[in-house]
Amino acid sequence: MVASGCLAPMKTPLNANLGILRKRIFSNLLFPYFPKLKRPIDISTGQRPAFRTSDRRIPMGKWQLRFESERIHEWASRYKYEDDLPIIEIGRRARQAGEFSYQDFLVVCEWKTPRTRSRCRKNNPEEISEVTRISLSTAIERLRIEVLQCLHGVGWPTASVLFHFAHNDPYPILDVRALWSLGFEKPVFYSFRFWWQYVQTCRDIAHQQGVDMRTLDRALWQYSKENQPTLNE
Repeated sequence: MVASGCLAPMKTPLNANLGILRKRIFSNLLFPYFPKLKRPIDISTGQRPAFRTSDRRIPMGKWQLRFESERIHEWASRYKYEDDLPIIEIGRRARQAGEFSYQDFLVVCEWKTPRTRSRCRKNNPEEISEVTRISLSTAIERLRIEVLQCLHGVGWPTASVLFHFAHNDPYPILDVRALWSLGFEKPVFYSFRFWWQYVQTCRDIAHQQGVDMRTLDRALWQYSKENQPTLNE
């Protein structure tokens, strides 16, 4: 049962809503492999979806940590924001349940990007439950990350946050600050290829230095906060 005030009543039966969701999953995950085919019209919007950034070829940067890897703990210790503590607890709950609840999903999405609040609220609890359950349980890496983007308001960065806090496997947060600390001067187009190289790079660094992914993420973010001029002006 949905708590009062959390979500407007659904105008179509649950099975119809999940049918729309599955069509969205099909469109987003399968059509990148067949770019010459016309995408089906999204029956929830009446429009033909545009191709995702994952369909495009992107320039790959050179992964290089801007500070000595031995100083990861030092930079992480300078991260003074305690607002991630409730998010860590939400991630623990989602990991145990194997899915995100509606309210926990909204809290995590707003923590990452407040401007997506209204779009994230367009998802209903059943959609969030089904999509996040697939994402947290499948062994297929591409499905793990891209199925989350079938939800309203969820792009690559927000999907990475859901992973970072809730998945049993270690995943970094996709963030412009973290990317800058790893050698990227400008924002990039995101794709699965880029995402997977980012994941492997961060896992390698974390493994070599014996730190967990949360510690590495804090270090990358904090180093950028103190040293990246364009974001600090």
